[in-house]
Amino acid sequence: MPNARRSRTLWCAIHVNDSNPGLIICEFELEEDDTYPLVPSSEMTPKLPEEEVEAVAVEREAKKEGVQRAF
Repeated sequence: MPNARRSRTLWCAIHVNDSNPGLIICEFELEEDDTYPLVPSSEMTPKLPEEEVEAVAVEREAKKEGVQRAF
């Protein structure tokens, strides 16, 4: 559709050039960009497995109640 509009979410970074303080650089990047992601997948923190998260939550509750549990 030639007249269709789409909404996109962008982030903006503004930089002042050290060599030329009168030059202001504005970068606009797609927030969800599969080609050039803001954080490369190799640098992302992996999610904890659900079982581990659940075990930690159960252990915390047991400590609050003063109960000793073996995992």
